[in-house]
Amino acid sequence: RAAASAEEPVRTNGVRFIAPDDGLVEVSGFPTARRFLDTVELMPRRGEVEVVNELGFDAYLYGLAEVPQSWPEAVLDAQVIAARSYAWRSVQRGTFRDYDICATTACQVFRGAEVLLGTNGDRWRDAVDRTSGEVLVADGEPILARYFSTSGGRTYANEEVFESSGAFPYLQAIADPFDALSPLHRWEVRFTRDEFDTILAEGRTLAATVMYADVERLGAADDPKAEIRVTGQDGTQVTVRAIVLRDFVS
Repeated sequence: RAAASAEEPVRTNGVRFIAPDDGLVEVSGFPTARRFLDTVELMPRRGEVEVVNELGFDAYLYGLAEVPQSWPEAVLDAQVIAARSYAWRSVQRGTFRDYDICATTACQVFRGAEVLLGTNGDRWRDAVDRTSGEVLVADGEPILARYFSTSGGRTYANEEVFESSGAFPYLQAIADPFDALSPLHRWEVRFTRDEFDTILAEGRTLAATVMYADVERLGAADDPKAEIRVTGQDGTQVTVRAIVLRDFVS
């Protein structure tokens, strides 16, 4: 199009960059420049630029950074199969408008070609290639393959954590004794009294308890229906689900 004047900003629906054969597309603007396979599309979004990497299914899996690539082969294989199943389900359901799946912890962490180019990247590539085409299905459909690093010793059923998506026969609560090996099996965060009051004050319901006098758990630590009762210094009491408070103070 003709060059715009200084008073007329250039508007575009996006621009695509295609990597040469066996080459990469490098994009700056991340904490450090990041390299991608195949095709990269840059699209303007609300005053920022959205980066979309268009590539084949296994090439997408090459770029996932969900677990250390130094872990045992069996772990890498299992992770790839879970990730492939999760992505396939996202593609089938058309969750997003301009792409198939996001690149953050809201979906699956994607770092592009940097994963293959990093230490032990060849081990991750081998895991993707070894399991190519392998997915988890139920009733002919890809399962909702939720996964996480640490359970604390027991998982919750899907509907107990993600109420809106409902129950699934393969996402049930089970004991997880091997989780004790995780460095995050038990952890704590400390707040000063003033810091905790500041956090509570940001909640529409919990603000009524500021300044707080006491916080008490109602129910076992592994009970998804357990509640937390917060008592203010004026005697006001507010009860919320423990899982809700956990997310609130995160």
